[in-house]
Amino acid sequence: MGSLAFFLAMHRISGGQIGVGDAFLFGMTGAGLGWKGNCILVYVTFFLTFVVALPLVVLKKRGRKYEMPLSPFVLAAYLFVAFG
Repeated sequence: MGSLAFFLAMHRISGGQIGVGDAFLFGMTGAGLGWKGNCILVYVTFFLTFVVALPLVVLKKRGRKYEMPLSPFVLAAYLFVAFG
């Protein structure tokens, strides 16, 4: 529940940059993985997002303000943490 509260607060602070759905995803994964597993999940999620977004920005395919959905990266990170 801590990750849900944290990401809902981040949603409010960031003006919607992190969606409510993403907050609920992190809340659900936190319930399944525990707080240590969810910390790893959050790290892996944002690392994967960075790895995909960096070439898009560097190669000028997308601008810095491009909004990329976070859910696919949460799923990939969950599979990595849960089964990897």
